[in-house]
Amino acid sequence: LINNKPSSILAGSIDIAMKLIPADEIERVEVITSPSAKYDAEGTGGIINIITKRKNMAGTNGSVNIGAGTRSSNLYGDINYRSGRFGTGLSVGGSGYHGKGDITTTRISTDTANALTLKQEGKNSMIGMGPFIKWTTDIDVTSKNTLSTALEYYSFYQPIKSDNSNFINGENQFDASSKLN
Repeated sequence: LINNKPSSILAGSIDIAMKLIPADEIERVEVITSPSAKYDAEGTGGIINIITKRKNMAGTNGSVNIGAGTRSSNLYGDINYRSGRFGTGLSVGGSGYHGKGDITTTRISTDTANALTLKQEGKNSMIGMGPFIKWTTDIDVTSKNTLSTALEYYSFYQPIKSDNSNFINGENQFDASSKLN
């Protein structure tokens, strides 16, 4: 919250929001650990309320966050604008990951009369990716009431490819390898 009301200036996390507000504009930060029903709180994390020195913050701010790794990466950016009683914000991002693996299993029966060896081999590959976009806007109707809306779109695509072969006593017992696409 900013000045006891939800605001479009807040990004997806409190640390980003705190970077967007100049320190000399913050009068105090309140932590509400047990929010009442009026805040429509979800979960048990509590609420952060940033009280500013000026009651009407104005201006444009934004941020870009990039994360890269050997298995997953993400890119996220947002821009927010506030003037008087009106505020709006746009957040855009995406994430992706890649995972692959090999498996080999060998089982040998202990029955000496019917000795069987089962060997299973397989490979798999997963690639996941998806975009995210969110647009928010709010209007301060009165000093205690705000009308706000948010439109959000998120999609995730995750194809999985898997090849598996089964061998009994060294021979492939199937016409073809089983495949999952």
